[in-house]
Amino acid sequence: MLRAAIGTHLTRQLRPPQPVWLGTRVFLPAEPPQKRPPLPQPVWTLLWLRLARLLTRVEALHHRWRTHTLPKPRTRCPGRPRPNPKKPEICLPREFAWAILRIPEAAPASGSLLHLLHNEPDLRRFVQEVPRAGRLLRPLCQALGQRQPDWLKLPPRPRRPRPAKPHKERPWRLTDPRLGLQPYVVAAARHSRKMDRA
Repeated sequence: MLRAAIGTHLTRQLRPPQPVWLGTRVFLPAEPPQKRPPLPQPVWTLLWLRLARLLTRVEALHHRWRTHTLPKPRTRCPGRPRPNPKKPEICLPREFAWAILRIPEAAPASGSLLHLLHNEPDLRRFVQEVPRAGRLLRPLCQALGQRQPDWLKLPPRPRRPRPAKPHKERPWRLTDPRLGLQPYVVAAARHSRKMDRA
């Protein structure tokens, strides 16, 4: 539904507004105000390809889950460094409900996603047994402006322990009892300090 909404939105953008005739007068329909700046063409292409890949992966995972042919999860070595690929120059927006704000025709897709998240018990069981499906659904919830239910949210990450700050020793004062100075010595030192400042 979201891919169909994207196609409808792009077609309407390319189609010029049709004039409306009232007698001998002609009126052009006012364009709706843009809540966000329009996306460039490479981003539309990236979004279209991401949605196609998302649909293929979810369907494949759901079919394997129904037929009990899912591969066993692989365990990663904790000491093995992960590859750090370079981020692509073209990326999708990340703000909440960014697809709804830029594609008004995506509202039905958002409603369908809301119905699936709250009225399909099989989806919850599917995501709990196949965590990879949750990683595919969370960006879709973010794009379509749907709050993730508790069973779809990631558990909070444990905070990294902060290193203890080194203890800074306070500078010695004249009145420190560890110095053992007499009161007249303290008074003379303070007087001498005042004289130096003057």
